[in-house]
Amino acid sequence: MSNKASLVAIAGLSAVCLGLLWNQHKNNEAMLAPAPTVEQKIEDGFDMGVVSVVSDENQKFVADQYVTNFYLYAENKNKDKAFKQLEVDRSKVLALFEKMGIDLKSVEQNTLNVYEDWDYVGKKRILNGYTARQGFQVYLPNKDRADSLELKLTDFSFVQRVVSKGRLKDADSLEVLTIKKACQKATQMAKEYAGSVGAQVGRVYSVKGDSYVNPYTSSDSVVLFANVSAELRLAGVKDGGKSFVEVSQSEVKKFAADKFRVSARIELMGPNKEPLYKGVAERMDSVLAMAKNLGVAQSELDVQGLSISRRTSREIQQDVNKLNVFVASQRVDVNFTSKKAAAAFMAGVSPMKDVIISDVNSVLRNEDSLRVQVVNSAGKKAMARAKALAEGFDGKLGRVISVGNDAHNVGVRPLLAKQMRANGVSRAMMAEDGLAGLLGGADEMNIADSVEISAFLKVVAEME
Repeated sequence: MSNKASLVAIAGLSAVCLGLLWNQHKNNEAMLAPAPTVEQKIEDGFDMGVVSVVSDENQKFVADQYVTNFYLYAENKNKDKAFKQLEVDRSKVLALFEKMGIDLKSVEQNTLNVYEDWDYVGKKRILNGYTARQGFQVYLPNKDRADSLELKLTDFSFVQRVVSKGRLKDADSLEVLTIKKACQKATQMAKEYAGSVGAQVGRVYSVKGDSYVNPYTSSDSVVLFANVSAELRLAGVKDGGKSFVEVSQSEVKKFAADKFRVSARIELMGPNKEPLYKGVAERMDSVLAMAKNLGVAQSELDVQGLSISRRTSREIQQDVNKLNVFVASQRVDVNFTSKKAAAAFMAGVSPMKDVIISDVNSVLRNEDSLRVQVVNSAGKKAMARAKALAEGFDGKLGRVISVGNDAHNVGVRPLLAKQMRANGVSRAMMAEDGLAGLLGGADEMNIADSVEISAFLKVVAEME
């Protein structure tokens, strides 16, 4: 190595060593520096000079509405027979409602679900049959009516999982009272804690509240719960003078569906690919013709591409027909503005060979504007709760300084809608029931007609 190179290397090592020594010197200075005073901590934003308390409050109120939930079940080796049996059973329940004077406006129902019941014997999967299921929710004015309905439903062997629960129709004002009681309790606790160490409580620094109304209860009373986390200033401690309130609010509202999306899937299996392509295409033409005959525009049809694949060795082994090497499938989503037309499409497509109704959803065409309604409602409730927190500590609610949401708590979903994993009612069955044409009949009750929209807000406001 040359002398010049040696000098460069030595210079570099010296710089590194000097840097390490400087860092060590700064670390030693930091360790020897005096701890910040309370005043310095407050000026630097440290959470000092406060008394922190957490308070819970529970209030019970007598339920003024009851909801009876139950399911109808029908099982059969034959898919169409299971479907039809459930419709017959449902007519008996509807007759009971009429006899008891229960208005159908106070009744909500799930989308009917037909699913396959499979079992395994050795390595083979065996189809035991089909189960049709549909859930109901009945809103009643008092417990006596709910108990009476429960008792009468026990006469039906096809009715299962009957549960009645109480609720409050309008719990908002009672929730505000519960929040204020929790604030009063928190203030008293803060005074006790400060007094125990010879200090006094000043103004509120920050309040974070949460409240919850148990939507349903098995008892006669509904519990309202409020939780308050508060930080109150200690008297005489220097601070910036501002106080804050933070609340979170969820809101869910139901709306009548005005669009109904039915998904049909065609699936064929066989030893050769070419006949499968042709068979799927022919059946899809029939499905699309059915939709167009019911007045569906081309723009309301979403036809996915036809796909074909080789089945796994396990699938072939489990199949009774070992020649079913390939599987071809295609799906179409059909949008209806009429619930009758959607039900008629389901009834017309179900008997078609190798065609199944894979999904049924009730949706909203004006979803965006309705979401605004839900968000506004959530905001109104959030501000009411924030106002209750501020007044609970003898203050007034000031300007909002931040608002946001949580993506996990925002959404739109069909009310209790279920996937239909099997075929529906056939035209012959409709004729037997005396239904007038494809557009008439009780099969409309196979589709849920409500949609829920939810919103979530987190609000921080100043407290004066």
